[in-house]
Parts: sequence; structure tokens; C-alpha cells
Amino acid sequence: MKAEKKNRITELEVRVNKFNCMQLPGQPMACHMGTHKLVNDLWRLIKEEKDREDANEKVRQEKAAKFSGFIDECCVLGPGLREKGVVLYFRFEAWHQNNVGEKIPSLFWFSNQLEKKFSRDPDGSSFFSGIALSSPLPESDR
Repeated sequence: MKAEKKNRITELEVRVNKFNCMQLPGQPMACHMGTHKLVNDLWRLIKEEKDREDANEKVRQEKAAKFSGFIDECCVLGPGLREKGVVLYFRFEAWHQNNVGEKIPSLFWFSNQLEKKFSRDPDGSSFFSGIALSSPLPESDR
């Protein structure tokens, strides 16, 4: 779960708890019952949001595991190695189609994953340092 969203959910939980514990002197019982219903609705919404975030986190972890599988099977890592991001993506597309069979993640997603683990060449090019394909792509696929 992203930290910012988790903090908002935690803050909402604290606020709902404070509201739930408020003393409402002199209020008719119907008001207390309405407050109880409102608090229960808020707790239900908080739970739904947490469940949604947990499901999103699970998907993120599954995608990251697939990315790691690609790195392990198709790439070599080390100093002095470098490869163009789009060349890595072309191989990733083929690997993903053969091994995963689901919708292929976007080039944007793939680039973000690369940037988390590898650095771009200092000149700002599309090359990533420390990674290369274990076997080169045929010229026709470049």
C-alpha cells in the first residue's frame, strides 16, 4: 500500500474513532442510533479501501516478480554492461508472451521497473547501465 494512501486511511480511522466515542448529552436516542449507523458506514468504507489497496499491492508484487523472472532468465548483470531500454523491452515482450501469457505491461511500466534497479547512462540516453541481454536480439528485431 502506498505510504500516502495508508496515512490517509489511518488518519480517517482515528477521526472515526473520535467521532464514535463522542458524548452527545441531551440528544435523543435516535440521534445516537443515526451516529452509530454513520460510524458503521465509515468503517465499512475504510475496510473496502484497505481491501482495494491490498489487492493493488498484490498485483504490483506479482508484476515485480514477473519482471525479476525476466531479468533472471534473459539478462546478465554487471559493471560495464549497458543496453538500450527499448531493446530490453522487445525481449521482455517476447519472454512475457511465452512465459506469462497475460497482457504485456506497457513500455512505460517496464521503464519504471528498470529505473528502480538500474541507472540510465549519465548522458541521458536510453541506455541502462549494469544490464545486458544474455543473448542479443536478431538485427531484424532491433
